[in-house]
Amino acid sequence: MPSERYTVLVTGFGPFDHYEVNPSWLAVQELAKIGLDDQNVDLVIYNMPVIYGDVKNTVVKLWEKHDPVLTIHVGVSRFASELTLEQQAFNKGYVLPDIKGSAPTTQTCLEDCCEDVIRSCLDMNQVSQDVNEAGIKIKAVVSQDPARYLCGFIYFLSLHKNRECSAFIHVPPLNFYAPLEVAEGLKVAIKSMLKQVK
Repeated sequence: MPSERYTVLVTGFGPFDHYEVNPSWLAVQELAKIGLDDQNVDLVIYNMPVIYGDVKNTVVKLWEKHDPVLTIHVGVSRFASELTLEQQAFNKGYVLPDIKGSAPTTQTCLEDCCEDVIRSCLDMNQVSQDVNEAGIKIKAVVSQDPARYLCGFIYFLSLHKNRECSAFIHVPPLNFYAPLEVAEGLKVAIKSMLKQVK
């Protein structure tokens, strides 16, 4: 009897600032090429524009369309030198403008949400350990602050939708690792997360 198929949703971001091609999207594309070594997984990837309004509308639609068992958002951080596994996200403080020069008028992700912080139920310390013991080039660390830009914004949206199976991973700029090396780290991290949600 065949095993049930399930969907893993992974998003990267489009161009912004001086990133003509976002390293997060390059890594996500490489991840799609190497796969997760699980024939029951439908790996869905999506390139998210760095625009608050588009992100807010699209995240909801992706959850509804794919009903993923795990959603991982990937973004680049100029402060990262390893995979940075974000444990939580914040609802307020979004003042930095997106690529269209806009920011939420209330500086808030979800105005009707009573929570200022939502933590993922996924144990990022365990995921970090699994990555660091995998024998691959890239390593991982855990962070408690994804910052107040599109990365934190998209993460809070997904955590609000389902904190049991949402994650965010910051990847370093291209001068640290090749996209394939980053993708290998993403693969290990996602497989570790799947053990927690399955």
